[in-house]
Amino acid sequence: MQRLFISFVLVFVVLSGRAHAARLDTSFVFSTVETRHFAIHFHQGLEEAARRLAAMAEEVHGELAAEFLWEPHEKTQ
Repeated sequence: MQRLFISFVLVFVVLSGRAHAARLDTSFVFSTVETRHFAIHFHQGLEEAARRLAAMAEEVHGELAAEFLWEPHEKTQ
C-alpha cells in the first residue's frame, strides 16, 4: 500500500511539472523598465504600458511614503 502511494505521488509530481511548463510561452522576450523605486518587467509589445505603469507607481509611491513615513529599502519588482 505504501509503495502504491509513493508511486502515485511521484507520478503526480512529474506530471504537474510538465503541465506548468506547457503553459509558459517560450517566444516571449522580456525586458525591464527601471525607476528609482521600481523594476517593471514586461514582454514585447507592452513597453508603453510598462512605462505608464512605472510613472503611476512612482507617483503613488511618493504619496504612500509620505503618508506612512516609511519606504522599502530595495526596489519593488
